[in-house]
Amino acid sequence: MCTKQRWYGLVMLAVIALGITTHGKDFMGDWRGTLKAPDGATRTVFAQVINWGKGEYQANILESIYTQPVPEKPLLVLRGKLDGQRVQFGDSQAAIAAGTFRGATAIGELDLQPYRLESPTLGLAAPAGAEMIIGGDKGLIGLRSPRRAGGVVDLNKSLAKSANCAAYLRNSLIVDAPCQALLRCGSDDGIVVFLNGEKVYEKAVPRPLTADEDRVELSLRAGENVLMLKVLQGGGDWSAQARVVDLQGRPLAGLRYRLQPEGVPMASDGAILAWDVSGPYTQAGKSGMALAVQAFAPESDPAGATWQLVENRQPSGERWKLLDDGTIELLPKGGSMVSNYEFGDGTLHVEFRTPVMFEARGQGRGNSGVYLQGRYEIQVLDSYGLAGKDNECGGIYQLGKPLVNMCLPPGQWQTYDVDFTAPRFDADGNKTANAMVTVRHNGVLIHDRLELPKATGGAMGKEAAKGPLALQDHGNPVQFRNVWFLPKP
Repeated sequence: MCTKQRWYGLVMLAVIALGITTHGKDFMGDWRGTLKAPDGATRTVFAQVINWGKGEYQANILESIYTQPVPEKPLLVLRGKLDGQRVQFGDSQAAIAAGTFRGATAIGELDLQPYRLESPTLGLAAPAGAEMIIGGDKGLIGLRSPRRAGGVVDLNKSLAKSANCAAYLRNSLIVDAPCQALLRCGSDDGIVVFLNGEKVYEKAVPRPLTADEDRVELSLRAGENVLMLKVLQGGGDWSAQARVVDLQGRPLAGLRYRLQPEGVPMASDGAILAWDVSGPYTQAGKSGMALAVQAFAPESDPAGATWQLVENRQPSGERWKLLDDGTIELLPKGGSMVSNYEFGDGTLHVEFRTPVMFEARGQGRGNSGVYLQGRYEIQVLDSYGLAGKDNECGGIYQLGKPLVNMCLPPGQWQTYDVDFTAPRFDADGNKTANAMVTVRHNGVLIHDRLELPKATGGAMGKEAAKGPLALQDHGNPVQFRNVWFLPKP
């Protein structure tokens, strides 16, 4: 394990290798140089210059940056205004011009030059055995948008709109050899799942449709396997969706569906786009949820039931922009992205870049999030030069603030390297140990074996042994690239 000092050294090597660079016309970024005190003593200091938009700047003069111990407060805070090709800071003589930050201040004479810190793990190649989520030779892979689940069947449109009833959806899964598979489905309201005539799952509760809410393991035999969903209706909306993948959430090799819209290829996420549908079925005096145990014709006499073909050719939507270099950019209001792959213990590598939004403030300034297992959020935000709170970049909402604020200026690529231990559960589903996380932001340790006693706000569901990676849409065009997960052996 690398020590804190070694990681800091690696980061500084990245800085030295880059050499001295300018910050461009906006002047925002890190500076390093000397402060000559009134008594003539000289020491090394740093400055973090923040652009607040409309020509307003702030410079925090600090004894150190990107390392521990974190200074309790800056040595000096300067407020400045853009004046042509320079930034003049208040009543002092300090100014940024022509690539330098110089001048007299209340604590002495500044002489600073810009430098650019870069994470030592940028571009880190996925090791053997890693699951590529964004990047690799094939570009964007392994993601879906649950807001636009493929193959949703609106039963109020396909059948007569009704209440306190049930309908059946049927298709066949065809595989060449026996295998284990995973059914991910959601429904409005409840659902009962049958495989080859046997009930394998039931959730008879009123609820809205949430894509992939249910997780059902299937044991498939070689050849044809009849999958049937019984969708219960209390009232209002009435719909369902389903997809079949392998146990890690990836495409199931060799899977075919008996019913598939003509000319439409199999959906990459395994979404079922066609069904035989039968219904609606009712029984006097019984609510929709009570019909879960009532065997109607599709259960008792499938051949004698009346079926109609219903197709939804709309696959799962991609609500992001794919750039030429394989980077993806979140589309505002496009919805969060979720990996097809689900993971437990292992190591996650994420590269991200927040947009330049100088006039935005707080949570509206380059906001996104990396949700481990879709449940524990590591915040993504432009919080360059700020205090480093649990709701700022690198923070884990309500559970832990970063040991040091490692957020770089907006527009610069950054990294999270995460060692994750999933929560543990006994045979009855009771949690016996909390999840645990160690996080390095741009190569520097910011969380050290932090226990996560609960899911954070915005979680996709209850805690579990496995779950997907989720990249949060919070309305800002944050970019991601080179994202992979290496499971622990």
